[in-house]
Amino acid sequence: KGKDLKNFLSFGGVKWRILNIDTDGTIRLIKIAQEKRNSYWDTKYNNDINRYYGINDYKNSQIKELITGSYDGFKDENKLHLAPFNVCTARRASNNLSKDRSIDCAEVLEKQYIALSSVSDYANASLDENCVNINDGACSNYNYLIDILVESWTTTGSLDDTYNVYFINGGIASVDYSKKFYPYNWVISINGNELYLSGDGSEDDPYTINK
Repeated sequence: KGKDLKNFLSFGGVKWRILNIDTDGTIRLIKIAQEKRNSYWDTKYNNDINRYYGINDYKNSQIKELITGSYDGFKDENKLHLAPFNVCTARRASNNLSKDRSIDCAEVLEKQYIALSSVSDYANASLDENCVNINDGACSNYNYLIDILVESWTTTGSLDDTYNVYFINGGIASVDYSKKFYPYNWVISINGNELYLSGDGSEDDPYTINK
């Protein structure tokens, strides 16, 4: 949590920041650079509204297929260091906006190697005491993710309908049709017993693991 953190890590020739350390010791990382092309979240035909607005079920979404395909492009030497993790995929109601991560994780997609962040990940990185809900403007204060997730898709769909998805919009959680185009950031996980080689976690001297 906070703004000026030494949580930079270099892996696979790419800079990441540490999102959190799970109870099983695995370390979730978020890629600092967004992918070069924006993407829709999902564009399937939605029977509820009889339009191609997409369906906000991350487990079966087109963006999940897209980033899973990106994992296939990882070098084998880098895949050896990745640990499977549970991706939080529960949908949120507009009257349940607490930043409690357990809301997003009420449903999970198990044993994934690459995903997106959930909407609560952003809010939970803030140290501002006024950041209580995921859409509080104060969540952009004292938050290192504001420089990464200025605008980015999350894994979290809306429970109020079957086509809206939460995304970080100017540092605040919002919803929009899943067929819209927005940037996105990879999230991966490494095992907590990886061999630490060097670095102090700063941007100029990030932590490194193995070669």
